Amino acid sequence: MVQSLLISVAGFAAGLLMAGGTWLLAPPVDDRTAHAVARTDAAPAFARSARLPAPVPPTPRVAAPAPEPAERAAPTLPPAAPTVAAVETPPEPPAVAAPAPAATQPPPTAQPTTAPPTTTPLTTTPTTTQPPATLPAWKRFAAVTPDIGDRPVIAIVLDDVGLNPARARRSIALPGPITIALLPYGRGLPALAAEARQSGHELLVHMPMEPLGADKDPGPNALLVDLPAGERARRLDWNLSRFSGYVGINNHMGSRFTASSDHMRPVMRELKSRGLLFLDSITSVGSVAGRVASESGVPTATRDIFLDHHLSMPQIRRQLRAVERMAQRQGHAVAIGHPHAETLQALEAWLPTLRDRGFVLVPVSAIVSRRMTG
Repeated sequence: MVQSLLISVAGFAAGLLMAGGTWLLAPPVDDRTAHAVARTDAAPAFARSARLPAPVPPTPRVAAPAPEPAERAAPTLPPAAPTVAAVETPPEPPAVAAPAPAATQPPPTAQPTTAPPTTTPLTTTPTTTQPPATLPAWKRFAAVTPDIGDRPVIAIVLDDVGLNPARARRSIALPGPITIALLPYGRGLPALAAEARQSGHELLVHMPMEPLGADKDPGPNALLVDLPAGERARRLDWNLSRFSGYVGINNHMGSRFTASSDHMRPVMRELKSRGLLFLDSITSVGSVAGRVASESGVPTATRDIFLDHHLSMPQIRRQLRAVERMAQRQGHAVAIGHPHAETLQALEAWLPTLRDRGFVLVPVSAIVSRRMTG
């Protein structure tokens, strides 16, 4: 009974607390109120007709939500390391972002100003130093001839070069162009030949031929009258193979061999086939070599004066004066000497004076050309 009375009072109180559906007093918040609300189905009818809203879930006083943990000093976590941004590795630049790879980057424009100038004109070999191979050897390997004009010309030929290396080099050191006749059985001939040509001189093969008189020895592989024709041809070929760059041959000794037309004709045929010239040293008044050369179509010249038949400085100087007179008289002169100390000394003094006295020093091929053109 008491219980029912209490419920009625509670319902009445609840009605007083509502005015037009509005709470006038805060609802009780203890456990008993919660229990009473849960039992509203047992309340009197007037209390049910009030259509109380569903009770608010009990909100204990402590339920006023305590400050969020975030409001608290951040749970005492260890002090944050310097801002993550300060610690984290700065973003790497794009792997190959900075300049584009060379492969994809167009090659730098070639700058004509930095490119070396075209070198073609510098590397082209002048035709004067390497004439066409179609020219005959006597023209292809001829030494350069100075400007002649209308002056008389002189060719100096030094025979028997190659047996004495020191005198050979002294001969090569003479002012040129002179003509150097190398003995085919000399020593170091390829090197001497190259050195002579580089110095502006011209070369002959000083071909050993049989002399008159058994007491004279022309040297190994000489052309002898009594040899079989095949052996003479073999010796001729061997002598012509000892070095290169020569314009022709002249005879070493040969007073007997050059007197025979029958023996000279095969020699001239070989010279013509090789495009070589022939200089007749005229070691004998009976030589027919020059005539046979002309008949065979071989370019030729003949010796005018021997310089050192007598080895004395006064005699050699007299012969040099004779060379000058010969050149003035016929327009050219060919003089032959040897690499004797006296001859070399006389030439060293005389050659530098030629131009001032109106002469031009030329290789023997220049006189051959003059004879051919008349």
